[in-house]
Amino acid sequence: MDKISIGLIGYGVVGKGVVKMLNQQKNLLKNKFNTEFVLKTLCDRSVHKKLPKGLGKVHLTTDVEAILNDNSIDVVVELIGGMKLAKTIVRKALKSGKHVVTANKELIANCGKELFQIAQKSNTHLYYESAVGAGIPIIKTISEGIAGNKFNNIYGIVNGTCNYILTEMTKNNLSFD
Repeated sequence: MDKISIGLIGYGVVGKGVVKMLNQQKNLLKNKFNTEFVLKTLCDRSVHKKLPKGLGKVHLTTDVEAILNDNSIDVVVELIGGMKLAKTIVRKALKSGKHVVTANKELIANCGKELFQIAQKSNTHLYYESAVGAGIPIIKTISEGIAGNKFNNIYGIVNGTCNYILTEMTKNNLSFD
């Protein structure tokens, strides 16, 4: 079985959602891809934030270099937003041979061309679908494209704001009205 070590930078609303999904879906991912996805290091300016149980040993740090300089980390997930620091992180991660996942719309819009060139030269991948997810016609796809299938649940993070609102609505048993 393969193992992919993940370094996650940014533990806000989206970061918490990613960690929760990794934790809840670990067996499904392991069985489907014959790969264990392991959150090895989490970097956030507030490392005292509580992590869900069942993640195993996760190194918590405020130092982004702990992820960027760790040769055992395969994938860097950048979820801090903004431009300057995010660009530095993504550039360095790609140049050091790490694949990158980002939800940073601003970064992709302003620096995408450069970052894709770095990824190509470094034989790495830059995944950014979560940064443009609002443009995906998911409801139409589900209702028309795969209408013959039965769904009990659909899990995902629409975006940080929607995820926060929907989580609060669920916690407080609120309706859409």
